[in-house]
Amino acid sequence: MSDLGIQLDDLYGEKELHIEEQDIRILKALVSDDKAARELSAICSYDLFVGDARLFAEAALGYFKTYNQLPTKRIMLDQVKGDNCFEQIWNEIDGVEYNYSEFGYDLEKIKDRFTKKQILKLRDKLEDGLETEQLENVLKEVRSNIDYTEKIRRGKEQVYIQKTKY
Repeated sequence: MSDLGIQLDDLYGEKELHIEEQDIRILKALVSDDKAARELSAICSYDLFVGDARLFAEAALGYFKTYNQLPTKRIMLDQVKGDNCFEQIWNEIDGVEYNYSEFGYDLEKIKDRFTKKQILKLRDKLEDGLETEQLENVLKEVRSNIDYTEKIRRGKEQVYIQKTKY
């Protein structure tokens, strides 16, 4: 697409969506299957999602947790008046077949992606030259991130990790 095409897209508010295939199927589950929505709201947050799916997941999970009902297209679009990103995402969701038997597989893929991303973030922080005070703060953050990542991977509210002796 030419630079002019990109500028015209910006003028009309149209942009290309960046959503992975598993994210679309999990979002479909979130807005169409009560059992899947309950499982998602209990074990994870919108942090699992990447790109444009993240805001949609945040709004949908927030609605479900607040009202204990699946969000409809109208409800989701009312939350972001003027932004057609949610409408594009909803159209993508409508075009996807959903099968609950594949839900677990897709959720595991998303959890694995989240875990790898967290590990890379932690590695980058530890590789930087740190002073003693900074290192202590980073280690606290590392512990917090590890606990959160384990909660996401295992789907439990509290995670018990054996602490090692130094």
